[in-house]
Amino acid sequence: MARAWPGAILDDMECKSTSPDRYRIRTGRAEDLKALRAHLDEAIRPALVEPGCKPLSGHDSACIVASVEAAFAQALRDRHQKVLIGDLDGRACGFAIVDHANPVPDLRWIVVLPEHVGGGLAQALMDAAVRLCPANASLSVVVSAGNRRAIRFFRRNHFVEKAAGSRIGRILRMSRQPA
Repeated sequence: MARAWPGAILDDMECKSTSPDRYRIRTGRAEDLKALRAHLDEAIRPALVEPGCKPLSGHDSACIVASVEAAFAQALRDRHQKVLIGDLDGRACGFAIVDHANPVPDLRWIVVLPEHVGGGLAQALMDAAVRLCPANASLSVVVSAGNRRAIRFFRRNHFVEKAAGSRIGRILRMSRQPA
């Protein structure tokens, strides 16, 4: 059975800012990927390179960016996924992808361009992602175990490390329980 997206919620997000700052959250479009593409590497790299560890090679970085681009494009086509864009004055500054294919929705990506980190955009995207979930649904996320900033962010947003088996190598699975 096809899941209907809560259109009223998205319509609401289109007309007003969801952040006390200056960001507007809207539904993603293909042209947003084009606008974000030039900055994806620098936006994603801090999440993947642990302090004190060997930096990513140019090849590895290019593969990761290509993977993110493919996930973004796929999410635009997939009826179970929703791309949310953080917009400032008509310019895409970050995005989140929420996947509702499973009973527990997944926050697949939350990416903020470097010049917008710390300005409230990640929180605005998180708030919008949570509003897309049914009231009784939890939300899961997979994060690099070395990405301390992201882990703190998720913990502030009521995510907790899942039970045994949640930490596989450098990956941490976290879950946000419904309020």
